[in-house]
Amino acid sequence: MNNMNIEESDKFDGDIKYLSNALVQGFNDCRNFKDRALQTALTDKKLADFIDEIRVELQKWYEDVLKYIIDNLNRNYHQYHFSAQKKFSTTYSGMNEKVSDLITIWEDYLRNLEDIIFRLEDERNLQIRREIAEIENQADIAYEVKYNDHKREISINRFIIAKPDFESENDRFFNYIFLNPNRTISITEIEAKGNGGEKFKKRVSDIVRDLGFKGNLRKVFLPVVTQTKIMLINPISKKYIIDNELPPLNLEYKGDKASSKEVKRGKETKG
Repeated sequence: MNNMNIEESDKFDGDIKYLSNALVQGFNDCRNFKDRALQTALTDKKLADFIDEIRVELQKWYEDVLKYIIDNLNRNYHQYHFSAQKKFSTTYSGMNEKVSDLITIWEDYLRNLEDIIFRLEDERNLQIRREIAEIENQADIAYEVKYNDHKREISINRFIIAKPDFESENDRFFNYIFLNPNRTISITEIEAKGNGGEKFKKRVSDIVRDLGFKGNLRKVFLPVVTQTKIMLINPISKKYIIDNELPPLNLEYKGDKASSKEVKRGKETKG
């Protein structure tokens, strides 16, 4: 699981927590005004002051929540859904009509906010399932080719198998197949898109050998190597090894050093 996924889960949690707290606050404030309106006989100046108090508190709560949604939630849907008002027709009995309208509007916003929280919870749960699937997928990987283009190093499970020269035939050839794994690629495609339209001077088998793919490494990662086409399988899952009856690579580590029957760590590859 990469850091981006972890950050996405954390962000969902943070958004849900903030909006849930805002929902509770809004619900409590709205209920308080509703109870006061039903229990207290308000007339004239007191009623006008009470209406202004509700309007000010509702506006402040609404603007705080809307600002958070705009600043932190990527989808315009959330902003639109929170702001949408239903056409209310009911009036609370025993309550001033203007007060009832404000309370009803507030309750609409509360329902809208609750819908957004439910949606965010669904999205968070989906993200968590994706993270679990990614962890399981990573756990299933047995071998993986990686390319450090800064150090010019091709490695398999930390074994450096080749160090092609920058912009050499070997370098351009490998870079193209590395970026296009798990499909058969014609050599003419690599020449056209990865080698500036020029034909390779060396034979494909020689390039593959120079890149360190020999013996079982070639059998495992390069099931197709001809003068006209090639295929790089990367990464290699444990299931893929079993299904295709692939030979083991016999990679062994000894501290910071590694030994293998297939590769010699740090070997320079010219060309």
